[in-house]
Amino acid sequence: MVKGWLMDFLRLLWAFPYWNARKTLFRLRGARSSCPCQVPSDSGKAHVTGCEAVFDWHKPERFRKVCPLLERGADGRWCCRVNANEVRPFWGLAARTAALTLVTVFLIVTLGAWAGLRAIGYQAKLYQLLWPPAWHELNVVRSDYFVGNARSAYTEGHINEAMISMTIAYQLNPSNYAAGMMLAHFRQADNPTLADKLYRQLRDSHPEKRPATTQVWLNHLLVHAAYEQVALLAREELAHSPREAAWVNALLFAARQLHDPALLDTGAPGRPKLALEWRTILEIEAETLRGTLKGEALQNSLRTLAAETANGYMLYYALDRQITLGTSGGMLAQVRAARSRLPGRTVLALGLAAYAAAKDDAGRGREIAALLANRKKLGDAEIEVLCTHLIRYPHPASLRALVDLWRHDPTVPRAEQMPLYIALYCAAAGGVDDTTRSQAETWIKLEANELPRMLPLLNRALAPTGKESPRADLLTGLPTLPLEVTYAILDKLGYNKSKPALPAGKDPAVPESSKR
Repeated sequence: MVKGWLMDFLRLLWAFPYWNARKTLFRLRGARSSCPCQVPSDSGKAHVTGCEAVFDWHKPERFRKVCPLLERGADGRWCCRVNANEVRPFWGLAARTAALTLVTVFLIVTLGAWAGLRAIGYQAKLYQLLWPPAWHELNVVRSDYFVGNARSAYTEGHINEAMISMTIAYQLNPSNYAAGMMLAHFRQADNPTLADKLYRQLRDSHPEKRPATTQVWLNHLLVHAAYEQVALLAREELAHSPREAAWVNALLFAARQLHDPALLDTGAPGRPKLALEWRTILEIEAETLRGTLKGEALQNSLRTLAAETANGYMLYYALDRQITLGTSGGMLAQVRAARSRLPGRTVLALGLAAYAAAKDDAGRGREIAALLANRKKLGDAEIEVLCTHLIRYPHPASLRALVDLWRHDPTVPRAEQMPLYIALYCAAAGGVDDTTRSQAETWIKLEANELPRMLPLLNRALAPTGKESPRADLLTGLPTLPLEVTYAILDKLGYNKSKPALPAGKDPAVPESSKR
């Protein structure tokens, strides 16, 4: 039975064009030649002339799909119900049958494909397969599938598998910002140059997410000590957002780490012009690094800047440089006088730094104790400032006070626990306070199930005796830290030019694989 049905189906495929073509020629000749589908020995009259076209069919009645003129006589014989000169083609019937067959086959194949995709895990919608203009959305579906695979693999610790899945996901859908950011994050450790290129592409292709992208990109460059790229990125972002003080701070930090005043030269060919107030502090910093501005002249420049500027960051810069360079006494009074012109966390950071620069540990301890005792004003920002300060200026008693507060009062703010625990670890590292460092290790293990492999190396590198040579990659593999915490750790580590993580001084291009 199946064989007969299959053979009739194959005959049907060629019967439509073959018999309709022959009948068309018959009509074009005026129906004067012998009829192509009737038995030539019969009379040619309706209802008695046999149909020659059905002789080989398993079930002749199936030929009616090709020619509705077929009928079965009283004697059981298959005949034509019109005279020979009235035989005609049925192209319309052929077209309708072909269209219906194609639609049916398409629906069967599409439903099968949809069921298969859903079984595999692709969250495809039926219309995305049925409607050709929506077929391009399948790349997005496939991309989402590989993103899910990457996340599962990463959670299970299969980093290489996660990286491969995320690469495929981003190639399938380069507009997937989340996939691109995750891929860049994965590649930071094994291929920082590619990560740099991905961040550049994401920044340019998703302008609405530019601030978020560049902040993550900046952190990536910092943890790899790629300070020339930090300076390049900072200048590009200042050209785009001229009033953004954070990028001036990044540019200044890179120049100090490299001891390279040329990075601050705003008049160099090809560099964007910066706002006047930024040019002022960049020129002061460049001359300070060159050694052409120092002593009383530097002190006067910074004091004049602090007195005359209405820009909050410029005021912060003037006070901070006086504190860190030790060019002026009585800085605590200057900081207190600037309270109304600066944010509270900035005043707190400068005040604590002024105590440390004056070597007034007793006063600093009282200030920190008062801060920790005032629960109403103790927020995430203050905890972050305190951790950052204790990295730059260790104070074991204050470290222990913060640990005791966290241990006995779970309501104390620590919204992003891991970064603050690592900041606490770094503040206590290097022999400053082994008890606090041990407690920080315990908390980190509770959060991450294990101690990041770089932390012991970081502990030795932060020791005053320099037991571990500073390396460019000591912060890689750690959770993203607050920017000021990162600056403080890198400042304390110093810069090792023997191991730059990224090629310096080049504008990375978009990876070819991501253009597809």
